[in-house]
Amino acid sequence: MKQKIKTIRDLIEYNANRSPDKIFLFFKEEKLSYKDFNIKINKIANGLLKLNVKKNDKICLLLPNMTEFLLSWFAINKIGAIMVPINIALKEKEVSYILNHSDANLIITTDKFLQTILNLKKETKINTIINIGKESFSNVLNYWEIFKDEDEDLKWCKLLEDDHVVYPYTSGTTGTPKGVMLTNRTYILTGKSYAETIGATQDDKIMTPNPLFHINAQCYSTMGSLSANASLVLLERFSASNIWKDVQKYKPTKMVLVLASASILYNRYKDGEDIRTSVEKIIAGGAPKNHYRDFEKKFSVKLQTIYSLTESPLGIMSPKDGISKDGGIGYPMKPPKGYGENIIKIVDEKNEEKLPNEIGEIIIKNQAVMDGYYKDPKATKAVLKNGFLYTGDRGYKDEEGYFFFVGRGKDILRKKGENISAIEVESVINSHPKVKESAVVGIPSDYGDDEIKAFVVVKENETISDEEIINWCLETLADFKVPRVIEYIDELPKNAMGRVMKNKLIEKDLKISYSK
Repeated sequence: MKQKIKTIRDLIEYNANRSPDKIFLFFKEEKLSYKDFNIKINKIANGLLKLNVKKNDKICLLLPNMTEFLLSWFAINKIGAIMVPINIALKEKEVSYILNHSDANLIITTDKFLQTILNLKKETKINTIINIGKESFSNVLNYWEIFKDEDEDLKWCKLLEDDHVVYPYTSGTTGTPKGVMLTNRTYILTGKSYAETIGATQDDKIMTPNPLFHINAQCYSTMGSLSANASLVLLERFSASNIWKDVQKYKPTKMVLVLASASILYNRYKDGEDIRTSVEKIIAGGAPKNHYRDFEKKFSVKLQTIYSLTESPLGIMSPKDGISKDGGIGYPMKPPKGYGENIIKIVDEKNEEKLPNEIGEIIIKNQAVMDGYYKDPKATKAVLKNGFLYTGDRGYKDEEGYFFFVGRGKDILRKKGENISAIEVESVINSHPKVKESAVVGIPSDYGDDEIKAFVVVKENETISDEEIINWCLETLADFKVPRVIEYIDELPKNAMGRVMKNKLIEKDLKISYSK
């Protein structure tokens, strides 16, 4: 790029001027050129300004994958406001927490989630609800009605690299979700680095079924496409039975998945099955461990893996050319020129760097790392130390500097691309009147992520069933957080300080196989 691109607005407008007629977005039967995409964003941004949205205001999006998600996100950022994306799988109580904690006063949603927001309005600071759909209420604005007649040009406003643009909420070790404060710089440099690392060009069509409320689809698929002046093919959701039909329809050259989706594909299709595809490369959180070569052979594609966190989207990737090592995650992603280094180390409890092939904690230092957790200085201080982000994840690197991921911190689980706080799940189980205490752990599934398992101690003279516990959790927690494997024990193993020794509960060779 010849001009300095410092903000998301800069990048969108640069592409609109550079390649006005090029198709940026494919979604269902809709196609939007870079020029038309920018015009629609401007109209929405002008409408938001008329609703008195100001710089640094928080606006929540409770939306599935759809064109309006992207338009709303970028309109919010173009006027200096902050997008707060909400996972559409969350239950009402979980949504309420994010609405309140984020201090949002406006939300954009659809018919499917509208009643939830109306139920919560009185207990939150939300004073404006915008709905994308047919439902009509006197206190709800219709998305396209309020934006359709707005100006196509947007007046200039001062935006900076350090401005906060997105607060995605992620689970932490203390149980409550945390708003991760990410800046223009985070998105610009991660998008550029990602595009370079996967070898994306303006000739690429990058397809993803990953949810836009997640950092993966935001920083990689979307910002990567924008950075390469490529096209984005957005799917509604992941479907193993339809994914190759979508490939035939849109003819993408690259596809971005999460670990579980890649594993489902690997397990679903038989060796030798005829899979004709335009896809040259699949980028995923991983593939079935020790099956990287088999994955590439089965689908006749190059596989690149990525390790990152919401707190640091600029992480580790396997090389676009050269050898990817089975079970490994790759080398530190290289930031674009002018954005410093991406320093990643493996350290012990005393903060001393480990030798090659020795396991320790993964710590990261680069300019894409979050500014901290919104309104939570204590949690911020616990993970941002000495200029590094302490991930809590375990790994090692070999003599060539190639990194390998071993496991997540003991109280953070991973399922369907989402972090899950074991403490949050435990607190819900422990609130059941028949439960004395519990411990929640992750056990490896055949899809490469965690299956949630709960060890439960029942109160004296009480009996309880798996169904009771699962239904109790479903009342409060999103489905993906609910334990599906439950074991009842007389007492939890604890150390002298009274802390549960979860390593004693985890059977290292335990594997869960299921056929969803």
